[in-house]
Amino acid sequence: MADCAILRLSRREETAMRRKPSQSDRSRQVHFNFAIEREVDGRWIAEIPEIPGALAYGASMEEAKAKAYALALYAIDDVGSDSVGTL
Repeated sequence: MADCAILRLSRREETAMRRKPSQSDRSRQVHFNFAIEREVDGRWIAEIPEIPGALAYGASMEEAKAKAYALALYAIDDVGSDSVGTL
Protein backbone atom coordinates (compact mmCIF):
# COMPACT_ATOMS: atom_id res chain seq x y z
CA MET A 1 0.00 0.00 0.00
CA ALA A 2 2.47 2.60 -1.16
CA ASP A 3 -0.11 5.10 -2.45
CA CYS A 4 -2.45 6.63 0.06
CA ALA A 5 -5.07 9.31 0.33
CA ILE A 6 -5.66 11.42 3.38
CA LEU A 7 -9.27 12.39 3.89
CA ARG A 8 -10.06 15.46 5.94
CA LEU A 9 -13.73 15.72 6.79
CA SER A 10 -15.67 18.75 7.91
CA ARG A 11 -17.54 18.57 11.21
CA ARG A 12 -20.81 18.19 9.32
CA GLU A 13 -19.44 15.24 7.30
CA GLU A 14 -18.09 13.59 10.46
CA THR A 15 -21.47 14.00 12.17
CA ALA A 16 -23.26 12.58 9.13
CA MET A 17 -20.96 9.54 9.14
CA ARG A 18 -21.73 8.85 12.82
CA ARG A 19 -25.50 9.29 12.50
CA LYS A 20 -27.49 6.08 12.20
CA PRO A 21 -28.98 5.93 8.69
CA SER A 22 -32.73 5.86 8.21
CA GLN A 23 -34.44 2.73 6.90
CA SER A 24 -34.63 4.20 3.37
CA ASP A 25 -30.91 5.07 3.48
CA ARG A 26 -30.00 1.56 4.63
CA SER A 27 -31.78 0.08 1.63
CA ARG A 28 -29.53 2.17 -0.65
CA GLN A 29 -26.24 1.33 1.05
CA VAL A 30 -23.40 0.01 -1.05
CA HIS A 31 -21.31 -2.80 0.40
CA PHE A 32 -17.55 -3.10 -0.13
CA ASN A 33 -14.81 -5.53 0.86
CA PHE A 34 -12.13 -3.90 2.99
CA ALA A 35 -8.45 -4.68 3.40
CA ILE A 36 -7.48 -3.47 6.86
CA GLU A 37 -4.07 -3.29 8.49
CA ARG A 38 -2.63 -1.77 11.63
CA GLU A 39 0.50 0.33 11.22
CA VAL A 40 3.41 0.04 13.67
CA ASP A 41 2.53 3.49 15.04
CA GLY A 42 -0.97 2.25 15.99
CA ARG A 43 -2.96 3.90 13.19
CA TRP A 44 -5.36 1.79 11.16
CA ILE A 45 -5.40 1.82 7.37
CA ALA A 46 -8.43 0.66 5.40
CA GLU A 47 -8.53 0.13 1.66
CA ILE A 48 -11.27 -0.88 -0.74
CA PRO A 49 -9.25 -2.64 -3.46
CA GLU A 50 -12.06 -2.46 -6.05
CA ILE A 51 -12.09 1.36 -5.95
CA PRO A 52 -8.83 3.12 -6.90
CA GLY A 53 -7.90 5.72 -4.29
CA ALA A 54 -10.29 4.46 -1.60
CA LEU A 55 -7.66 4.19 1.11
CA ALA A 56 -7.65 6.05 4.42
CA TYR A 57 -6.05 6.14 7.86
CA GLY A 58 -7.87 6.37 11.15
CA ALA A 59 -7.21 6.26 14.88
CA SER A 60 -9.55 3.25 15.08
CA MET A 61 -10.49 0.52 12.64
CA GLU A 62 -14.03 1.92 12.42
CA GLU A 63 -12.78 5.42 11.63
CA ALA A 64 -10.45 4.15 8.88
CA LYS A 65 -13.27 2.07 7.36
CA ALA A 66 -15.70 4.99 7.47
CA LYS A 67 -13.24 7.29 5.74
CA ALA A 68 -12.39 4.70 3.06
CA TYR A 69 -16.11 4.08 2.53
CA ALA A 70 -16.73 7.82 2.10
CA LEU A 71 -13.88 8.04 -0.43
CA ALA A 72 -15.31 5.09 -2.36
CA LEU A 73 -18.73 6.73 -2.52
CA TYR A 74 -17.17 10.00 -3.71
CA ALA A 75 -15.24 8.08 -6.38
CA ILE A 76 -18.34 6.25 -7.56
CA ASP A 77 -20.35 9.48 -7.64
CA ASP A 78 -17.55 11.23 -9.54
CA VAL A 79 -17.39 8.45 -12.14
CA GLY A 80 -21.18 8.52 -12.50
CA SER A 81 -21.34 12.28 -12.94
CA ASP A 82 -18.57 12.21 -15.57
CA SER A 83 -20.60 9.88 -17.75
CA VAL A 84 -23.92 11.72 -17.48
CA GLY A 85 -25.00 12.98 -20.86
CA THR A 86 -22.40 11.04 -22.84
CA LEU A 87 -22.93 8.07 -25.07
